[in-house]
Amino acid sequence: MLDLANNTVQGPAPALLADLSGPDQKNVANAIFCSWMAIGNIVGYSSGASGSCTGEIFLAYIINLLLCFSIDCSC
Repeated sequence: MLDLANNTVQGPAPALLADLSGPDQKNVANAIFCSWMAIGNIVGYSSGASGSCTGEIFLAYIINLLLCFSIDCSC
């Protein structure tokens, strides 16, 4: 169920990224997006597998997500 919700949220992100970036920035924007997705997937799987997902780690994930979107919108 969590994977379905995750894919639902992440689905529109590449389309929004394509709309926000200029024609010459699309490759860089997609590379940054894929890098953040890979890091998020690795860290999320690791924290879920180890059982150490506490409130502080969840807050760090949210801050990281907001930072990623603010960097994307400022480019």
